[in-house]
Amino acid sequence: MGLLGILFYLFFAFAPILCALYVIKCKKIWLFNLITILVTAALVGYDFFAAYNAEDFHTAAFIFQLFLPIQVASAILTFVIGNLILLKKRGFLRRNALRR
Repeated sequence: MGLLGILFYLFFAFAPILCALYVIKCKKIWLFNLITILVTAALVGYDFFAAYNAEDFHTAAFIFQLFLPIQVASAILTFVIGNLILLKKRGFLRRNALRR
């Protein structure tokens, strides 16, 4: 795995955060969550594929120990931040709605 491969993985490790850009146009929470789950699942599947086809054990361990946790953590952050933004756009984070 060369430098180009590492840069490719680093670029796509934060791809779930790019789903937060969809919040600008989206008003449906379930659609945002579905897109984030699908993007994260595709990237995790690609990680397993790349680790399976790696040259040696150390490259596969590098993929699993570095890129997989980054993708999962960025997906969790995307869920939390994106859902808070969507709830704010819908008006659920007002004082009266929070009292209920």
